[in-house]
Amino acid sequence: MKIKLDEHLGRPHVALLKRHGYDADTVFDQGISGIEDADLRVRVCRDGQFLITLDLGFSDVRRYAPGTHPEYCFCARDEKDETRYIMFSGVF
Repeated sequence: MKIKLDEHLGRPHVALLKRHGYDADTVFDQGISGIEDADLRVRVCRDGQFLITLDLGFSDVRRYAPGTHPEYCFCARDEKDETRYIMFSGVF
């Protein structure tokens, strides 16, 4: 599985995924840090990647209609413990 990590996640996360056999990289690895969400979506769809992001803008179904992009995973910080992340995933 090919995984793209958005700019809020970094090399330690890539290393963890690679240790578990995933083909992972970040927007930094591709030199596209700061890319607009719509442009990142185009790249992720084109490359068939699973996107992991903290950017909940990707959850706006009015902007990113179901069925128009590959799988994704949104992460949010746990309000009680900021060292933990809560993950939400979906296939649209």
